[in-house]
Amino acid sequence: MDKWEVFKFSTALGSSAVMYFYGRWSGVLGVLLALVIIDYVTGLFAAAAEGKKGTGPGLKSKIGLIGIARENLCTVAVFGRCLGLILSLGQHP
Repeated sequence: MDKWEVFKFSTALGSSAVMYFYGRWSGVLGVLLALVIIDYVTGLFAAAAEGKKGTGPGLKSKIGLIGIARENLCTVAVFGRCLGLILSLGQHP
């Protein structure tokens, strides 16, 4: 199995999971995905610019891993909050 096949399988699995949990791909999920991609790309540009100026470490995998982990934690928090709201819709205090 080459990398392209793994990518296609992962994309299909991820989008199927989203559709299973949320029913369809909504506009809000599209905006969230776009913002995550923009954040990731601008982080890459900022790291590259710091490395060129000589004031920072540039592109380092450990620092990038921490940034991606932080981004994933924020995403999990948003999805957790949404799931909590969905599950509590039928309950009254």
